[in-house]
Amino acid sequence: NDFLEMKGKLAQCKAKGENCTDLENKTFEKAQEELTAIADRLIQHLEKVESRVESAENLNESEAEEIIDSIDEMIADLEDAKEAVEDADTKDELQEAADLINEVWQDMKVNAFMYAEEVIHSRVGEIFARSEILEQKLDDVVQKLQDKGVNTTALEGKLDNFSEKIDDARDKMEQ
Repeated sequence: NDFLEMKGKLAQCKAKGENCTDLENKTFEKAQEELTAIADRLIQHLEKVESRVESAENLNESEAEEIIDSIDEMIADLEDAKEAVEDADTKDELQEAADLINEVWQDMKVNAFMYAEEVIHSRVGEIFARSEILEQKLDDVVQKLQDKGVNTTALEGKLDNFSEKIDDARDKMEQ
């Protein structure tokens, strides 16, 4: 908001035909501050995503390594853009640096969502694996109870219901 306000004042100053050099310099410096802050926030977000990928137990190592490499590349691009912002002496140079940050941001929006989806997908896969093991154990318990002569009709119904819910969840996950 501060930057946009300064930009508006600069436009008014130029429209009046006044000497706006001081305001131009302040607006330029504010733009540099804002772009650096944006890049820092993006880097911070990428580091958080990277941390979650590293802690995801169900991603295989090659997938995790590929994701981490991609995130590291985006962070490096943002660091380069921050340097370009700091080194910018003209409005055009600053705009080029802003374009670099925007490119990484656009790429990041797609990839970070995809990486988060992979982490979630791997966790859900683990839940399915556990549910299959639990289903088999419950089936074994019901069988042992039947062998002892216990009426397991109610348990069998609940086990069938459990199995159906797991199958429905798996179908929805594939969709």
